Amino acid sequence: EFRRVLFRSVIYGGGRALWNIGTDVTTDGSSQQPKPGWALVNTNEFTLVNDPEIALTRSQGIAFDMQSNSIEFSGRTGLNTTDLNFNSIKSNTVAITGAIHSTYLSDHIGCIDVYQGQIFVPLEDQVTGYQHPAIATYDANNLSFTGQIAALPLDVDQNDGVPWVAVDSGRQMVYTMKYQNATKLNMFTLSSWWNGVPVRTQLNLSQPLSFVQCGKVSGNYLYTFGDDSQMTVNMIDLNTGTVTPVFHLADYVGQASTTHRSWEAEGLAFFTDGNGASLHLTAISSKSVLGLSTRDRVTVFNFKQ
Repeated sequence: EFRRVLFRSVIYGGGRALWNIGTDVTTDGSSQQPKPGWALVNTNEFTLVNDPEIALTRSQGIAFDMQSNSIEFSGRTGLNTTDLNFNSIKSNTVAITGAIHSTYLSDHIGCIDVYQGQIFVPLEDQVTGYQHPAIATYDANNLSFTGQIAALPLDVDQNDGVPWVAVDSGRQMVYTMKYQNATKLNMFTLSSWWNGVPVRTQLNLSQPLSFVQCGKVSGNYLYTFGDDSQMTVNMIDLNTGTVTPVFHLADYVGQASTTHRSWEAEGLAFFTDGNGASLHLTAISSKSVLGLSTRDRVTVFNFKQ
């Protein structure tokens, strides 16, 4: 008989633990399924009818800025900063500048991340077939473009856009992944990011992933949020490439507004507030209007462990 002990992956910020994920491991070294014990605490909704500007600038991604203790959101073309109660502080509704569009044909922003006062913004040219994937940075203080932008290699492992970006401060890496049937995690050294062509290595995944909309790093793991039928949160072991399901948002959407029949997964972020560490997931819901599916609100799902 093996005794089970608990090992944890921990997020640290400002010298304190912000988040941890427990994994049960037997004393013979064999790991069990992670036991995160997630609980949906509440939801916050932003409707396109009542406040379209707010909803549109929060429709794609979310990240926690530990320096300013605020939340950064991304929309299809804009950025929005809020306090921890989602009160808007500042917005840039047209973050894709004319110069960026003319060079990269960018027309869509994905899920963002924040590192040292800069917002890393993935840019896609959706209309022209995802031929110019790029990452740009914006100043978190005023949401303006910093002038830094890097084109990603357009190849079999990044040929259908760049739906998200994640910064790994511990390893000094930047991560991306293709959208459909990704078999590898693209890993770029942060020091090379603005020095010509970013230097890329790759991590083979234990299983292909599709429809990943966002990713964030916690310790030795990259947590991803996918727009599959179950809206799955997975964790990728950054040492081995092992993919492990954590939970499914589809199991919780019934606790939100029941009048909405369909959902699209969007953003994922870890952060801390006065009530402790949280995991936020964002999703867009649609309802049927005269037989047509119409997007009408963005919902933030607040989980605690």
